[in-house]
Amino acid sequence: MKIICSSICVFFFATASVLGSHIDSTFLQNIRDKQSLIRHAYYLKTDGDATNDSVASLFQKKRGVEQLTKINLGYSPHIIWLGIPFTDLSISKNLLLEIANPQIDRVQAYCVTQSRIQSLGNPTGDDLPFTSRSYNYRNFVWPVTDCGVSDFWIIVRLEKKNSSMSVPVALWDANAYSQHEYKAQLFYGICFGMMLLVALYSLLGGVFYRSSVYLIYFFFTISVILLLATSEGLSLQFLYPNTVGFNSLFRVMIIGIASGLLLLFSRSFLSIASYSKRIDRILLVIIGIYCVLISLTPFLRNFYFEFSAFFVPLVIFLSIISNLLCVIAAILSYRHQKLIALFYLIAYSFTLLTALVVAIEDFGWIEKLEFNPFFIGALFEILIFSFGLSYRVRLVIDERNQLRIKIAVQQKETLKAYVSGIEKERNRIAGELHDDIGSRLANLIRMIRLKNEPGYLEQQAETIANDVRKLSHELAIPTHRALGLPNLITQFLADLNSGNLCAFHFQHYDIPENVSDEIVQQTYRVIQEAVHNVIKHADAKNVDIQLFCRDAELTLTIEDDGKGFKLSDTASGLGLTQMKSRVESLHGRFELNSAPTQGTQLMITIPFPVS
Repeated sequence: MKIICSSICVFFFATASVLGSHIDSTFLQNIRDKQSLIRHAYYLKTDGDATNDSVASLFQKKRGVEQLTKINLGYSPHIIWLGIPFTDLSISKNLLLEIANPQIDRVQAYCVTQSRIQSLGNPTGDDLPFTSRSYNYRNFVWPVTDCGVSDFWIIVRLEKKNSSMSVPVALWDANAYSQHEYKAQLFYGICFGMMLLVALYSLLGGVFYRSSVYLIYFFFTISVILLLATSEGLSLQFLYPNTVGFNSLFRVMIIGIASGLLLLFSRSFLSIASYSKRIDRILLVIIGIYCVLISLTPFLRNFYFEFSAFFVPLVIFLSIISNLLCVIAAILSYRHQKLIALFYLIAYSFTLLTALVVAIEDFGWIEKLEFNPFFIGALFEILIFSFGLSYRVRLVIDERNQLRIKIAVQQKETLKAYVSGIEKERNRIAGELHDDIGSRLANLIRMIRLKNEPGYLEQQAETIANDVRKLSHELAIPTHRALGLPNLITQFLADLNSGNLCAFHFQHYDIPENVSDEIVQQTYRVIQEAVHNVIKHADAKNVDIQLFCRDAELTLTIEDDGKGFKLSDTASGLGLTQMKSRVESLHGRFELNSAPTQGTQLMITIPFPVS
């Protein structure tokens, strides 16, 4: 394998040496629009003290220079000098020399002849105002014919310390380049316009739906627009053309901001915390690191650039790890949210594919495309994410609608149970009035007619009066403000203890006197229903009732030693439904436990606002 790789490398460099040549009239005559100068240009690296004369001499003698065989020259702390030789230039074509990398800090071009070196245009670059450019273009462009002779070199001093240097150098026909830039501006305008529409849609969605994921996506989309505009030199050209040194700082910050917002959006869009808490914790740590680096960038910019050999790999490593974790999270959540995960993976695939194309361009394996393919990937990613957000919101709306339907059904069932309970209570009272009190009154009337026994008649009348009073107590709670909840319960249980085989034991602790009317009424009704259920169904010997107040909560417990029951058999019973409804109306908690032969335990807890 090593032998094969070595052979390929030898062949590659041998071919490169053959292809390298001066640029002459015949070569220029064949230029219709654009001609890449890879393998026609040379470069060398120097320190910052190298003079124009010494560098020009090295290029003319081709001493210590290397042929430019790839676009990306890698990371270097040195100054890069680019040299293009021209011979026998006798052509009337208006040609432009372009370096399609707007992110070079400082650039200066020179015409070098046998007798002199002259500047070609003004010093310019990413750290200088846009007005320093020879042409009003986002990339660096110089007119070739300004050198004024037929045999010369154009050398270009490129300064971008401690950062990757990409030099896509080409010759253009001036008219073709003007048309190319017009098409590029139109292309960027369409892309940015579509992205801004998506951003506006996200902002309106965030406000209308009150959804944080929409607002995060709005800021993410804006950051992507600024990142792409800055990477293509459009921010310096249109947003802050007269600033000095700000573009490099802004580029570093917007990369960190866009990366952090992408992670925040991915967390929210995929609901990562719900499906993988470990991945979510790692992403939060990475987001925290991004926030620290971004916040310190205005103060430590020079420090970052000086130690870029550490910080650049750190940021790249964090980006790779965070993106892989997001992809893994999408795959893990695919079973639970197929379309959401699919939207994310498709959008990510577009970005990854175009990023690979850009990387292949940088390594010189393919000719640099006229338009940045990353724009296409970013645009498709943003559009796909917007469709995914719309689908996600539709799911949320559907869930809310289903919840509303369930609530409406529950409310209807609760109202139906309440009405049925009232009817049942009326029938029970009517039955007692007719069968019990009515029959005893009829019997009393008969006794009055047949006998004249005052003692017996008095006893019967008193019994009937007590029963009527008991019935009225069940219908309306008597003067609970005066008696208080504990006294009401005590009185209610005292009447039951006098005529039932089941013994009721009541204890209460720390009950305030100013319990609200609503709590008194609903709690009393719950006790009534629970006690009646025990008497009718439990066959219990003892019932323990406790009422106490602690930590601003009123707690009621009712326990019996009866035969118990299966909760599943009576979960939807009318009595239980009414008790639950009363407790829920007070924002309380209702807990019921029972099993055959093990008795029944009921506990309710009610928040305790006092009136």
